[in-house]
Amino acid sequence: MLDTDLDLVLRLDLDVVQTSDIAAAVRAQECALPEPMLADPYAHLFVDDATVRRARALDLIGMTRGAVAIRGRFGDEVLAGAVARGVRQVVVLGAGCDTRAWRCALPADLVLFEVDGDPRRQRAKLRMLAAAGALAHRHHRVVTADLARPWCGHLLQAGFDPGAATLWLAEGLTYFFGDTGLDRLAADLSAVSAPGSALAADVTGPGYYTAGYGDRFVAYMRALGAFSGPVDPGAWLSPYGWRVESYDTGMLADGRCPWLPGPVPERLLGSQSGFLYVHARMEG
Repeated sequence: MLDTDLDLVLRLDLDVVQTSDIAAAVRAQECALPEPMLADPYAHLFVDDATVRRARALDLIGMTRGAVAIRGRFGDEVLAGAVARGVRQVVVLGAGCDTRAWRCALPADLVLFEVDGDPRRQRAKLRMLAAAGALAHRHHRVVTADLARPWCGHLLQAGFDPGAATLWLAEGLTYFFGDTGLDRLAADLSAVSAPGSALAADVTGPGYYTAGYGDRFVAYMRALGAFSGPVDPGAWLSPYGWRVESYDTGMLADGRCPWLPGPVPERLLGSQSGFLYVHARMEG
């Protein structure tokens, strides 16, 4: 069965929607464990049998399963920290199957924007969550915009305030941009980031491409236009006024990432070696 699944997935041209569903499957499986890394009670809503088969097959070629769980918890903790220091505007970039507007305890005066390029997928997400009885945060706004094209105007039209400190969440997003696209993304969001804004993101560092264990997965994703190469978080964001911190596998293993609750379980570290988890603050 596994060989059949692998043959199937390697013949598929996955799109961004399907990779989002696969990430949801990984989150759902993580949440079912006795001591999960993160809590996402709605992730299972986006998972069907075909998605489970794709995820199982990608596991066989080195999918970065650990990174999905770690970046989810990392983003949750950065969100909680931003709320605690008074940030009341959050933008989820490439929202996909993100459920923070439904599952996180958010202040009543906080506005959460979800930016995504697929309006049909976002409408389906809203329907599935409503059918499950989930209630979105009162100030939840969906913005349809392709992040590879000019998108800030759409965000501003939805009521985004460029004068307010903002938390930007870019979870599982950077892998789909080359150097030019990443630079444009940084320039766009920096142009509307007030002092005190923050960014949480995950990127692949040089170590990921030399680790060897995920070579087949990298080759497969590159054929789909993703995982073009390593990202230096400082070189990416510092030119636009961000103070950048990044955390690698060794720091996660030793509990030296302040945004995660102690050492990350060993079961999650092996499949994401070489990933970097980034927290940046806009200086002003």
